[in-house]
Order: sequence, then structure tokens, then C-alpha cells
Amino acid sequence: ASGVCATGQGQSPIDIDDSATTVSTKYDQFTLKNWENPHKWTVKNTGHGVKLVPAVEDMTFTGGDFSEEYTLAQFHFHWGSEDNHVMTGGSEHTFNGIQFFSEVHFVHYKSSHADLGAAVASGNQDDLAVLGFWLEIDLNADEGPIDYLITDIIDDKVKRYNDTTETKETVFWSPNHLVDVENVKTAPFYRYDGNFDKKFWENRIFLGGLTTPTCNEIVTWTVFEETIKITPDTAAKMLSFADDDTRK
Repeated sequence: ASGVCATGQGQSPIDIDDSATTVSTKYDQFTLKNWENPHKWTVKNTGHGVKLVPAVEDMTFTGGDFSEEYTLAQFHFHWGSEDNHVMTGGSEHTFNGIQFFSEVHFVHYKSSHADLGAAVASGNQDDLAVLGFWLEIDLNADEGPIDYLITDIIDDKVKRYNDTTETKETVFWSPNHLVDVENVKTAPFYRYDGNFDKKFWENRIFLGGLTTPTCNEIVTWTVFEETIKITPDTAAKMLSFADDDTRK
């Protein structure tokens, strides 16, 4: 590592230690706009997961103790790999030292900026906001929207590193379906601001940086406590995406 990635004091990801939280009750609910609308997406294999970028950036949120509106620029998944039936890697953030199978990040920038690049270039601490969710394999899980997204919509279209595909305009796997918006409004989450705080509805949130170079420390991270369950078949499909030696 070099630059901010090596020397930064607010780097992410981190291990979220639940025992180090305290209760606070000042946080208002999230309000999500246009998350339920049909969108077209560009899907790309990043080598360590899959990234989806909307054709139109009109999905926003307010609330959650943020002072301004934020616009969704993209969302992406992180997961590990399997070698001789041994899993390595997985979720970027860990919980009490436990690493989950995967993690999905909804990356937003302050709507006052022209786009994500402008927000990153600003260098301001809170110009990016990421809503994160852990994905957990459940042997008894029914197929849900994320399972459908991975196994049916994306399938083998981006199996290799840098593979890209365009999706049709659809509402079924809009962010509104991938995560329970009503649950997002009031669900427990973590936020970090130098010390862990156990926030409103057990909300926990933390400030940090981008988890990939250039590691800019301009992100307010929100990681929701309740995991999203996926089926073993979905996990196997996700592992196959990362099974590509060219990603290095």
C-alpha cells in the first residue's frame, strides 16, 4: 500500500466491535426516492465482484442524520474465492471478527456535485455516503431478489474479469427490491465517527474511506446490522465469477 492507503487515519474497511457501542436516539429515518423505479444498468466484473451502474442517476436518499441529499452512483458486491474447497476473503467489513460471505455497497455522492468523480475530487469528508449490507448463506433460504439478480439476470454474462453487459429496463431488481426499503428506514445500522455509537433503533454508523485505492477518506459508511440471506446456489454462482486468473 502507498499514499493515503498506507498513511490514512480513517481507513476502511474495519471490524465493527459491537461491545464498543453506546446508545444514541437522535437519528431520523432515511427517505429513499426513485429506488422503486425501473432502470437500465451496466454490469461489469471487477475481478473481486460485480459493479452495476444505472443509466440514469435519479435515485436519491435524505435523512439518516445526513444534512443533504445523496444520489446513487452505483452499487457493487464484494466476495471471496474458493481454492480446494477453502474459502478466502468475503465481506470487506467484519462484525465482532466474523467475516460474512459477501457485502453489497450502494455508493452515493452529495447531489450538489455533478457526479461521483466531482465528489471524489472535492476531498470533503462527507461527500460520499455508502449504504452497506452483509450477505449470508442460508441453507434454508428461499430465492430472493438478489438470488434472482445473480443467477438469472447476470448469470454468466460477466463471468470473466472486465466482462460487461447491459440490462433491460426492469423494476424487479431495482434497489427497492434488492433491499427492504421499509426496513432500511428503521433498521439497526452502524456508523463510525471516531468512536462507535449505538445509534437510533440501534443504528451504528462510521466515517472512513474508500476501500480500494486511492483510499480517499471522504466516505460516511452505514452498514446495516441485519444480513441479507442468499441461497447456496447463488453463492456458488458468485464464486464462479471470481474464478478467473486474469483478474490479477
